[in-house]
Amino acid sequence: MVNFLLNGFVFILIGMQLPTVLRGLPPGILPALCGYGLLISAVAIVIRIAWIFPVTALVTFFRRSTGDPAPPLISWRELLVTSWAGMRGVVSLLATALPLALADGRAFPQRNVLLFLTFAIILVTLLVQGLTLPWLVRRLGVHEETAAADRHEQALRLELATDSLAFLHGTLASCTAPKVLAPLEQRLTQQIDLLQANADDQAAPDAAGPGPGQRRHQQVLRTDLAVVQHQLGLLVQRHKQGHAEVETIRKLQRELDLAELDLQTQLEESGAAAAEGPGRNEKGIRARGRTARVGPRALITCRPETCRCSR
Repeated sequence: MVNFLLNGFVFILIGMQLPTVLRGLPPGILPALCGYGLLISAVAIVIRIAWIFPVTALVTFFRRSTGDPAPPLISWRELLVTSWAGMRGVVSLLATALPLALADGRAFPQRNVLLFLTFAIILVTLLVQGLTLPWLVRRLGVHEETAAADRHEQALRLELATDSLAFLHGTLASCTAPKVLAPLEQRLTQQIDLLQANADDQAAPDAAGPGPGQRRHQQVLRTDLAVVQHQLGLLVQRHKQGHAEVETIRKLQRELDLAELDLQTQLEESGAAAAEGPGRNEKGIRARGRTARVGPRALITCRPETCRCSR
């Protein structure tokens, strides 16, 4: 945020200084300077593109020759996007932070010309490269590769859950009551089954839709969400009937709202919300009435005997 504000402030200063620079230029030289600015900008872009490719190859070669782990291969499309993303800005301007006068008191020669050329390079690269970069990314089909990261995450989660279950059976079983271990064991076993099913789905992806593991995961989330929504509905009824303290209802409702939001977020991330359409979730939210969504505020301001939340 601070970096963004400082950059914006510097560009404001550029705009304020530009009229002074233009007035200090020799008469009739402005068209030629615009041409020079375009030429220098093109040369800078070409040099960056010609520099990125061989330097990347050299870095990869030296890392492999020294025995370091081989870095991931970067395609020419990704290198081209990296080359095109070299917009000029504050750093280029600081490189031309020229004094007004020399040590002997004479004016710095061609100071306004150098500043104008720097402004021109900044403007051309920001407008041309900056505005065309999203189009170039889409045109080349460059996107973030997340499949390998997802597989690594699933494998790590499966390892943690499996080791935790073994720790539960080996270390905690001798000093913990079976009634305490049973729900923990059931939860870990369910988590392991789900992660293993997801790993099988990733190993044999189904183009027609989510695999069996993902569908079962979505079913579990929907079931948990239905239970939470049922509890919220009961809580609203108890509030209307005046069978519980307002502070107690607020506390429980806050916990259930957070649980509901977490489950809905997981459903959206797993693609279940898009598959079943928006009507189901919206209907479930509307069915609880206004108190379910604006509950904390409504429960603070109304009493059971005068409650109008259901109207």
